[in-house]
Formats: sequence, structure tokens, C-alpha cells
Amino acid sequence: MRMQFLKEKEIENFLKKNKGLSKILKKLSLEEKKIIFSLIKIGQGERIFKKVNINDSFVLIKKMLTDLLKVDLFYKDIGGIVGYYKKALDIKNIKKKEDIKIFNPPLINIFENSKIKKYIAKGIESLPFFCKIYPMGGVGDRLNHIDEKTKKPLPVASFNFLGKTLLQHLMEELKANENLFFKIYNKKINIPVIIMTSEDKNNHSNIISILEDNKWFQKGKDNFFIFKQFLSPVIDENGNWVLEDKLKLLLKPSGHGVIWKLMKDNKVFDWLYKKKVQKGIVRQINNPIAGFDYSLLAFMGYGVLEDKKFGVASCSRKMQSQEGVNVLKKEGKKYFLSNIEYTDFERCNIPIKGKKFLKFPSNTNILFVDLKEIERVVDKSPFPGMVLNMKNKAFEGNKKIKAGRLELMMQNISEGIYSEDKKKLNTFLTYNKREKTISCIKRKYDEKKYLETPLSCFYDFQKNYFDLLKNYSKIKISKIKKFEDFIKKDLCFFCYLSPSIGPLFEDIAKKIRRGEIRYGSEMQIEIAEIEIKNIYLDGSMLILKGDQPGVKRALLKNVKIINKGIDKSKKNSYITNKIHRKESFKIVLKGNSCFEAKDVTFVNDYNIIVEDGIFLKAYEKDKKVFFEKKFLF
Repeated sequence: MRMQFLKEKEIENFLKKNKGLSKILKKLSLEEKKIIFSLIKIGQGERIFKKVNINDSFVLIKKMLTDLLKVDLFYKDIGGIVGYYKKALDIKNIKKKEDIKIFNPPLINIFENSKIKKYIAKGIESLPFFCKIYPMGGVGDRLNHIDEKTKKPLPVASFNFLGKTLLQHLMEELKANENLFFKIYNKKINIPVIIMTSEDKNNHSNIISILEDNKWFQKGKDNFFIFKQFLSPVIDENGNWVLEDKLKLLLKPSGHGVIWKLMKDNKVFDWLYKKKVQKGIVRQINNPIAGFDYSLLAFMGYGVLEDKKFGVASCSRKMQSQEGVNVLKKEGKKYFLSNIEYTDFERCNIPIKGKKFLKFPSNTNILFVDLKEIERVVDKSPFPGMVLNMKNKAFEGNKKIKAGRLELMMQNISEGIYSEDKKKLNTFLTYNKREKTISCIKRKYDEKKYLETPLSCFYDFQKNYFDLLKNYSKIKISKIKKFEDFIKKDLCFFCYLSPSIGPLFEDIAKKIRRGEIRYGSEMQIEIAEIEIKNIYLDGSMLILKGDQPGVKRALLKNVKIINKGIDKSKKNSYITNKIHRKESFKIVLKGNSCFEAKDVTFVNDYNIIVEDGIFLKAYEKDKKVFFEKKFLF
């Protein structure tokens, strides 16, 4: 569809016919009037302002204008909402396949690299100069993540995974990195956190509630910078703006790529520079696995050591996944790293069927950014990777038709960082095992589409724990099954370890080493200061922490734990960590407390609570278990 602008005389005639709108215009500001005129100019006046009267339409129009003013301001460099509409139609009308030169990007393989320890060390050393950037604008429609009272979708950030919200997982991982730095350098750091929320379905207020309920994760409210992603109007395949109701436009999130310009507009860069922060790591909330082991630390370290301006932590891409790919593009004499979204594969001549893995590496949206460089690029190219996302639906009479909105792609900011020599790029890609890089939680489980579901992510968590316990801790343990068998039969084991224990697998293996975990057993450890040597576990073992702050320690040496463990006759939700047990060995450590057991066999059910200020020692005499209590201070 071609866009036709109404002439000034036609706009005047429209307003003469619509007396109700003319009266409302008199009560509006100049900026608000401009939005009204723009909508009429692009031919949407009749559709949007039909049957407007001053009595019941003023409040509705004011609300609509509040939303559209944000869109108009953001896109002012291309003509505000008129430019937004024109750009959307321009993209929609592109029919031919894109004739672009793309190459496999150069990769740094970090899981087979002799310098890996050097990268990890540099990553840890550089932590004080990093911030974490988390886009969290998404809601859990596809996950069926619904508020039971309101029946409205909740933010993906609040999704319960292994008994914690996804936001808690990210923050615990961040705290683990801060603790690791403290152990090595004896210096406390507080890494700043940038969060982009959205106005979609109360996303912003829900995320603020999670932060407040968790007391800002002991980081202090002033160490968070939170701003909102605006919502963009949806346009149907015929070029019409979609209405949900009278004077209520259908609005959807504007894409993660708006984050860079919004950071500039909200003075986030200035805020970070005052904190001496130079670099950032971008993570998406729905990928909790990326922080396992060395992946992020090595990624950060490489970027700093090689003085790079932008990087992507990549891996192989499975054909069935809804992930874009990283490519090296050539445009004229310029080479630059770019992302091609999966919706554009056909247009860019990228195969979408066939092999299990695609030849181009996956775009994980795990990014390394040099803040000064990103700010420079934003000034020149504020709208990276414009795409028209046509995944929404609208109705034309009784007929359902496609609809979508203009989105910006976060990773495509890299297109502004280029070189004429492809061997001297200021950008980079690391390449790691997929199970240590990406396992997203996007939609509820479907037998035909198990990828990107909570169940597939849970499976990848267990695969990582199996790798840790068997290959690093040298514990005898049943081999983990293939996914198809894993979902049909009993778990061979269930494990959750707090990131605070490591996060590096080599460090965790110094704390948990040797022994045997029997088939169907469960191990959950929430405390950082743990030492387990030569354990025999047949059943459930839980070492948990109470709510009070403080240092909790536990030592288990040559210990046997034998109990009936998980009750598999009951309906257990391993994904949410809601588990029925017949028996378990459970320790809860409160405040500053310590538990120790050497050469002890614990049979049947134990529920041990160690109060604040207490050192509790378990010992065995004549095949009976006794406890000795002492004060720590």
C-alpha cells in the first residue's frame, strides 16, 4: 500500500465536518494538536476520530495522546509519528529478497582456548568497571504466566523457575560475581543495574514490586536506574492503524533496540560515568543459563583485554529456535557485525529447513558494550535494525488479518561500528557450548515445540549440574538421559546450587568433591560457604538459608545421607521447585551460623535448624547421631 498525505485544505475540511474534535482541539496543547493533525494527515482521521463528541471523548483522546507523544518524541529525527508510519509502510512494501553480502563472522572459541584462564581473570578484575543492562519489557502471554486474581499476564521477570523469579536468578548471579571479586581482592563492589521496563500490562509496576519485596536485593535503590520502554501503535496489512476500542489504539512494545536511545535520552550514560563505569553486559531476563561457569566472565575478559567496543556471546543455533543469527556484512567498503532476525531469513537467503544446526552462530542478545562507543553510535544512528513485526492480528469486518508494529533490534547497534579491514574489527563474537550460553524461557511446553520452554531450560540446568558434579567434582552419578527420555521417566537426579557457591565450576569443585549420588536423589544448596567431601547421597539433601543476613557455613565430610527422598507418587513441579518428599535431610541456617558433620550416617528424616550465632556439630556414637551446640561468639 502506498501512503498518501492529505493536503492542508483536506485536513481543514475534515475538521469542519468533525465538530466534536474541533472543540476538543481548543483544549489541547500545541504538541497534542500536532499529533491530531499528523493522524489526519496520514489518512487515519476518519478511522480514529469517528463519532467524537466533547462529552465522552476528551479523556480518551488525552490518554491516546499521552502514548503517542512518546512515540513522536522518540522518532522526531525521522518526522515523529508520520515518519514512524512511513517507515513501517516502506518496510512492509519490500517484496524482493535482499541482495546483501554476508559472511560467517570471525569467532573466538572460548571452550577450547589456551587463554581461557587469562580471559576469566581479566573478567573478574574488570568487574568494578562494568554495569549490567537488563531489558525486561516482556510479559508472559505465551508462557501462560497469568495473575490468578486479575487474569492478566505478568512480566516474564516474575516467572517462577526453580522456586525463584527469573529476576532473582539474575540478581543472585550478579551478587555471586561481586562476592567472587571480594574473595580475590578483599574489596567490596556494587555493580550498577540498568533495567528497561515497559508500560505493557503493568510490566513496570510489577517489576518495581519484585525489587521492593526483595529490598532491592541488598544493593540499594540508588544503584538501580530504571526507565520505561514506550509502546508503539500497531498497523494492519492494509496500512490502517488498529483500534482496540473507541479512541483506544492497539499498542505493543517497541523492541529492545530502543534501549540505546532511551539510555541517552534518560541520561543513563552520564549516571554511569559518574560511577566510573566504562563497560556493560546486556542480558535478557528469559535466559537464566548464561551465567553458568566461566561463560560471561571470559566473555567480559576477552573484550577488555583486546580493547573491543562491542561483542556477542554466541553459540550454535538450532533450526527450530526463534533466534536470529550473527553475520559479518559488507556494505560498500565497510565490514560490520550484524544480526538477522529469524523472520527475515527467507528475504536474506538464509536456509530455514534441513540440518539440526544453522551454519551461522546464534544471536543470543548477550552483549558486551563499550559505553562511550555506544553513545557515539546512538548520536549518528539512533534507530538500529528497524523491522516490521507482523505477528499481531486485527479484524477487517469479520476477517482476521495480519498486523504489526515497527521494532528496533538491540544488537544491530553494532552496524555503526565498522572497519574497512575485516581482520581489524572493533567487534567480536565468542563461541561456546550452547548449553552454557542460551536456554530461553519464552513459551509453555508443547510436545511438538519443546525448545524455549521452561522444561527445556530446566533440562539444560540439570545437564550443566551433571557436567559439574561428574567432570569437575568427580562424583559418581547416573548419566543424564536424552530430553525425550528425561520428560517421560523419573529424574535421574535433581540439583540446584546457588551461584554464590561459584560461579566457576573449578571453584565449586573445590567445595564439593568426590562421593556418590544415587539414582533419583536430590541435592539443593543455597549457601555460599559450603564444603562437602566424599558424600554418599541416596535421597534428598537440602542445605537452605534463613531470611536473616549473615555468613552461613556448612561442612560435611565422609557423610552418608539415606532417606526416602522425593515422593514420586505425588504430582511434583520440578520447574517451580514445588516438590513433595517422603523424607529428607534438611538444614536451615539462620543469620551467622555453622553446621558440621564428619563421619556421620544420617538415615531417615532430619529437619535441622541452626539459629543465629550457633555452631552445631553432629557426630556419631554407637550408630546413633548426636548434636553438640556451641555459641560462635
